[in-house]
Amino acid sequence: MSRRKFVDIGLNLRNFSVDILEKLLSFLKGLGYSGFSTRLIVQCGEDLGKVLEIRDVLRSVSERVGLEYISRVDIVSNRKGFIKLCLRSIRRSFELVAIGTSSLEVARFAARDRRVDIVYFTSGSRRLLDDVECRMLSEGGKLLELSLSKLLLDISKYFATYRYVVEMCSEYGVNIVFTSGASSVHELRAPRELASVLVALGLPVERALDAVSDIVWKVVEVNRKKLRGIIVAEGVEVVGKEKEEKVRSSEGTE
Repeated sequence: MSRRKFVDIGLNLRNFSVDILEKLLSFLKGLGYSGFSTRLIVQCGEDLGKVLEIRDVLRSVSERVGLEYISRVDIVSNRKGFIKLCLRSIRRSFELVAIGTSSLEVARFAARDRRVDIVYFTSGSRRLLDDVECRMLSEGGKLLELSLSKLLLDISKYFATYRYVVEMCSEYGVNIVFTSGASSVHELRAPRELASVLVALGLPVERALDAVSDIVWKVVEVNRKKLRGIIVAEGVEVVGKEKEEKVRSSEGTE
């Protein structure tokens, strides 16, 4: 059996200095992670250039630490028009696109739009994850994100909600991704600790481990191929292009 590549794609590291970032990512690596991502939230009217600058800093620091950085952008809004506008301008710049919302209309839109990879709900309401939403998420191959930091904010409120989410996702075959939501070293958790929380919520052990490893990498691998032009349409891959890239890369290092 191949060794799992654990990943935490829900860190909150936007306002950190480079020195603190290096220490935090080094600690993350020591916990057994191979990769990470952080929420870069696009605000209404914000200059996308600033978000791209932060992305590039994160990539640079991650290379020094020896962790694989997965570029992620979050659009948090209940306005479908704003989300559509953002998607047109950012999809080609990031490997993962996440939508956070408390709107049923936006939840439906995010579940069916091919440019969206991850969906999460900003409220604790169960009404957003009904049978229709679950079916759409499953058919669209979306990841539904749950966060430990949110659970710890109010365990009495969110534990029952998260159990409901796990039950619904299991019934409809929706893939869950579980993140720490950490904004400091003290909030980071080892990957198997995160997985154990999902087990307590009712998810089988192997699926819980997948939620902090394989499920994310599968989506990232496909998206990276799309960004490089290897996958040109849904299910259509340019034969030989990836091999050519590897040859050019090896020639450049000689």
